[in-house]
Parts: sequence; structure tokens; C-alpha cells
Amino acid sequence: MTNFIIFDLFLFSVGLYGFIKTDNILRLLMSLEILFNAINLNFVYFANLYDFSFKDGQIAVLFFMALAAAETAIGLTLVLGFYNSKQSIRIEKVKRLKY
Repeated sequence: MTNFIIFDLFLFSVGLYGFIKTDNILRLLMSLEILFNAINLNFVYFANLYDFSFKDGQIAVLFFMALAAAETAIGLTLVLGFYNSKQSIRIEKVKRLKY
């Protein structure tokens, strides 16, 4: 039990660190996916641990996986469009789109 929670906390920490510290949009999207996977692991684990209907945890995970897939598709489309216009995927240059 504690090994799983420690692993999940490590996975969440890696995703959060990558999300906060990166200046590259692709790394930001990958870190966000790691965060979503850590959350999904928690749903499945705690649904099984507390003897809820195991299907509830699986249904929540399927919903969040679909949400993450849609987020990734839209994010990658925006990154490709941004790269075609600015020839870079650095976050500093995204801020220049406001002006």
C-alpha cells in the first residue's frame, strides 16, 4: 500500500516540477500528462482500496483519459501552429503573441 502511494507521489512530484520549471511547451504538455496519469492511478487505487464499486474508479479514469487525449491533441495542434509562425516552441515567445 505505501509503496504504491510513494510511487504515485513521486510521479505527481515529477510532473509538477516539470510543469513549473520548464520553458519548453512540449515538455510542459508531457509534464501535464504525467500529472494526469498520477491522478488516474490514485482513482484506480483508492476505488479498489476502499471497496467502492471498482467500476466507479475505472469510469473516472476513462473520462480523464479522454479529457487528457483531447487536451494533448489540441495542445500539439497549437504547438505546431506556433512553431510554423515563430520557428520556436519557447514559452517566452508565446507571451509575445499578446502584443
